[in-house]
Amino acid sequence: MKSRFALGGMALLAILLVVLGGGTRGMLVGQSLAPLPSVESQEGLVDQYCAYCHNASLQSGGFSWADVDLAHPERSAGRVEEVIRKLRVGLMPPAGADRPEPAALTDFAAALESRVDQAATQNPFTRPPDLHRLNRTEYRNSIRDLLGVAVDVSAMLPPDARTNGFDNMADALTVTPTLMNAYIRAAGKISRMAVGDP
Repeated sequence: MKSRFALGGMALLAILLVVLGGGTRGMLVGQSLAPLPSVESQEGLVDQYCAYCHNASLQSGGFSWADVDLAHPERSAGRVEEVIRKLRVGLMPPAGADRPEPAALTDFAAALESRVDQAATQNPFTRPPDLHRLNRTEYRNSIRDLLGVAVDVSAMLPPDARTNGFDNMADALTVTPTLMNAYIRAAGKISRMAVGDP
C-alpha cells in the first residue's frame, strides 16, 4: 500500500517537473509554443475580419484600425489593450460576422499583448507624484519627527478628503484659503508648544 502511494507521488512529481520545467518553456496555460504571427499576417487578419467595420469612415464602436500601427501597437497601448480584452472574451468579431479560427484570434491577441508588454518593459512609464500638501496624519508625523512634540492635529485641522478610500492622493489634497488658514493657526499653536510663548 505504501509503495503504491510512493510510486503515485513520484509519478506526480515527474509530471510536475516536466510541466513546470523545460517542457513548456514557462508558457502559460492556453498559450501555444508556436511563434507569434508576423505583422503582415496580423494586417491580413485585420483587413479580412475587422477593417470593414473599424475603418476611418465607419469607426464602429468609436474605433478604427487606421489609428493603430500593428508594427508598434505600444504607441496606442490603451486602445490595443481594449482590443485584446475583446478578443480574449470573444466579443470581436461580433456574433454573426465572419470569424477566423479561434487559434488565429488567440495568436493575434497574444502577439499584440507581447509587443505592448515588451515595449512597456523596455520603457516603463513612471512619473514623479504630483505636488500636494500633507494630510493630517503626515502633518502630525512630521511635527513629531521634526520638533519632538506629540500633537492631536484632528482638533486643529478639518478631515482630509478621500479618493477611492485613500486620504493621501494628490487629487484630493487641494488647498483652499480656509484650509490654509487652519494650517497657519495650527502652526502657530504647535510652535508655541515647541518653543514656548515669550
